[in-house]
Formats: sequence, structure tokens, C-alpha cells
Amino acid sequence: MAIYHLSVKTVSRSTGRSAPAAAAYRTGTRLVNGRDGVTHDYRRRAGIVGHTIVAPIGCDWAKDRAALWNAAEAAEHRKNSTVAREYEVALPAELSAQGRSDLARAFAAALVQRYGVAADVAIHTPGGDGDQRNHHAHIMTTTRTVGPDGALGQKTRILDDQRSGEIERVRELWAGLTNAAMERAGVVERVSHLSHAARSLDQAPAIHLGPAATAMEKRLKNSSDRGDELCFRVALTEEARAAVAEMQEAEKDMCRVADILKKMRAEKRKNEVINVIFPDQSQKNDVNDTVFPESSKNPFVGGPIFSPASEKDDGGKLIFSGEVQRLEVILTSAAEAERTAKSASKAMARAFHAAQEAVNQAQEALDALGWLRWSARRAARARLAGALVDAEQKASAANSAQEERRAATAARIKALGEIEKAQEAEISKFWAVEEEAKRASAPPVKPVPPLPTAEEFFRTVTGMSWAVFRATRPHVPPPPPPHYNEDLAEWWERIAPWRRRHLIPRPGPDDAPDGPGPAPKVPAP
Repeated sequence: MAIYHLSVKTVSRSTGRSAPAAAAYRTGTRLVNGRDGVTHDYRRRAGIVGHTIVAPIGCDWAKDRAALWNAAEAAEHRKNSTVAREYEVALPAELSAQGRSDLARAFAAALVQRYGVAADVAIHTPGGDGDQRNHHAHIMTTTRTVGPDGALGQKTRILDDQRSGEIERVRELWAGLTNAAMERAGVVERVSHLSHAARSLDQAPAIHLGPAATAMEKRLKNSSDRGDELCFRVALTEEARAAVAEMQEAEKDMCRVADILKKMRAEKRKNEVINVIFPDQSQKNDVNDTVFPESSKNPFVGGPIFSPASEKDDGGKLIFSGEVQRLEVILTSAAEAERTAKSASKAMARAFHAAQEAVNQAQEALDALGWLRWSARRAARARLAGALVDAEQKASAANSAQEERRAATAARIKALGEIEKAQEAEISKFWAVEEEAKRASAPPVKPVPPLPTAEEFFRTVTGMSWAVFRATRPHVPPPPPPHYNEDLAEWWERIAPWRRRHLIPRPGPDDAPDGPGPAPKVPAP
């Protein structure tokens, strides 16, 4: 069934919170706090259906989430300033996803129109291990009015004043919007922002544990390692709830008994007054019917208080047998009511003491658990510190060993270099000695005569100098020069193409290379 829930909270710097951090967490986005430069990235958070910003008309700059909440931070200068206000509302599970989204946006638009602020709406789905009907929305609003010039204006002080009744009007607004949305969706159920007492409901209100206590209770019920202690705490919680419910029922019984006793005392005083003032029975009946209507008669015995058939005169004293019986019934009922009241009071006292004892035991269990947690954290910190010291020592030892290995390696390399230099010197000395010995034992080398030039070859073969040849045949290029260690016959054969081209006859008979032929005739100049 649909339930009503609206909680108004504040985001204050006194608790170490900031508007960009809260907005990023609720909307699952990434925001950078311009005040301290911290980046808040919650883009991996699951369970967020959608988010949007509702701003006043003409304030489009406020639809930029980073600009809006950084402006809200910059507008406050005190270290304990309230930088944002949050409305946490429960969305009916009977509505569709679109219906819940429209309802949350309509409430945000109503807040924006009423107070002139900007609202950031984030719609969340139920958790995986929780109640699957727990659809809810977080609506964050600025604490100052939003202007079109990109700045924030005056504070909404009316929401800070608890005596103004503005929060109660906001609760009534949310109830009206929720009922209208369920009516449009064809849902019969309705919600109310009023308490059970204001609606005259004879029903004990439920105890709200909150998210932290609910999560702890889930962990306790699902845990098996610390079963005894945790189950004991769960049992204490259930016992405290039962004791509180019993105490509330006892208070209601006492209130009913007090009302009955009050009526009985009023009836008794009425009878005494009538017996003294009106000794005549007829007058008593007239007074009883006129002054005291049917609604004021004895609630335990039917009929009029005085019965004419039962009266008789005994020495001027009125005796009413029927009234005596009624009075006995009244007194008996009064005694029974008093005993019931005492029993209820004792039951209430026992319930109160049981509840107090349960609360004390729960507090002791919480203190013991806190001490255990503190001890465990302290031991964990000590183990972590020891592990860090050991790791640092091992790292230092490893670095020292590595430096020693590097120094030893460098020394070995240097020694090998010296050994190589000594070996090279010995080898050079050995080869020098060998070369010297070879030179000493080798026979003397005959000097190589210098190579003849081409002109000398030409003179030897042709019997004429090159100058004479060039003078007689100036157009003929010189022959190729002889090669190294090439004799005359080989050179003469090699220049055969040159000789055939330029008609140079080979000297000697039968073109033999054994001697020069007759010298060519040189014409007279």
C-alpha cells in the first residue's frame, strides 16, 4: 500500500559536506567543487532512474548542474553555512515509472514557484536486497533565490523558522500532489500528512529505524559468524518494540479508565446535590429530566437515577432502595475500574521498565560492539603499521643489495678491461718481436727498378721519340700507358687496336716483338 514520507534535511558545511558533492552523489554524475578543487565522480553508481533541474523562468544558466551548485557554494562565506536543502520523498509503488517521474517533477516545480529557488531532482529505484516498493526521490534546492543574472539572492528564511509552519504546509502540498496523481492513475488508496492522533486513529505508530539501523539489522540477520551477539541485539530490538507497543496500549487503557472515573464522580456529586436540595421525589424526577438529560445519566445502570416506586419516608429521610442498588453497582464498577487502572498502571510500569531495560541492554550491546570494533580497528592499524615497517625494511635491504651487486658488477667490468688491455699489450709485443725476427731472418730484397713511362716504351719499340711521332701525326692520340709489371711484348699486343687504327706498323720481321723495326722516316720539316 502507498505510504507517506517526506523528510526535509539540510546540507551544511559544519558537518563537512558540500553542495557539489551531495548533488553528484544523488544524481550519479561527476562534479568538481570550485571551492576546494575536489572532484566528486559517482558515474558508476547504480539505481538512479533519471535526474533533471527545474529552475525559475529566465534562469537557464541554473540548468547547468556544475554552475548551479558552485554558485550556491560561492554565495556562502561562513564555515558553518547551509549551502543546500534536501527533500526526500517516497514515491507510490502503485504508479508507473513515468507517473512517479512526473510526480517528483511536479513537486519540484511547486517548490520553485513557491520560493523562487532552483531544484535538482534525482529519482532512485529500490535496492537489490531491500523492499522493491521503495521508490523514492531526492530533491535538492538552493537556500537562496535564483536570479537570471547568474547570481543567488536572498535566503529563504521562512523554511528555517520552525514556528512559521511552512514545513507543515510543504508536507500538506506533497500529500495533495500524491493523492491527485493516484486518483489520475485510478488508485483507490490515499495518503495523509497528519499523524494518527490528529486523525483520531486507534493505532500505534510504527517506529522509524532509519537507513542505518535497517542496514545494520539486515547485516545482523544475515550474519552467521557473530551469530550469538548479533541475534541477541536483534532480539533486544524486537523486545523493545513490543514493550513500547504494550506501554502505548496501557496508556490508552488508563485514559479510558480516567474518563469512566470522571463520569462516576460527576454522577455521585449530582445525586448528592439533588438529595439535599429536592427532598420531594417528584421534584427530583423533574430536575433529573430537565437539568440532567439522558446523556448525563448513569452509564452503568439504565433508567432514571431516582425511582418513585422505591421511595419511602422513614423519619423524614428519603430512602430509595433502587438507588442504593444502583449506587452499589456504581461503587462496584468504580472499584473494578480502580483495580483495572492500577493493573494497567502496573502493566505500564512493567512495560516501561522492560523497555528501559531492553534499551539499556541494547545500549550495552552497542557499546560492546563499538569497543570490539575499536579494538579490531586498533589491532588492524597496528598490524598494518608493522607490515608497512617490514615492507620498508625489506625494500631498503633490497635496494642496498642491488647497489652492492651493481658496484661488484662495475668492479668486475673494470678488472676485465684491465686484463684485456694487458693481453692486447702482450699480443702487440709478441707480434712486434715476431716481425722483427722475420725481418732479421729474411734475405735482402732486391730493389725494384722504376717502371718505364709510355714515352720510353714507345721509343724502345718504334725507335723514335714521342715528340717526333706527335710532330708527324698531330691528330693521333697517345697510346694507353703500360700496366704495372707489364713487359714490352704484352704492352705491344695490348695496344694493337690503337696501332691498327692509326697505321703504326709493328717493328721487326714477321711482326715479332723481339726488337724494334726500322725507324720510320721522318719527313723534312
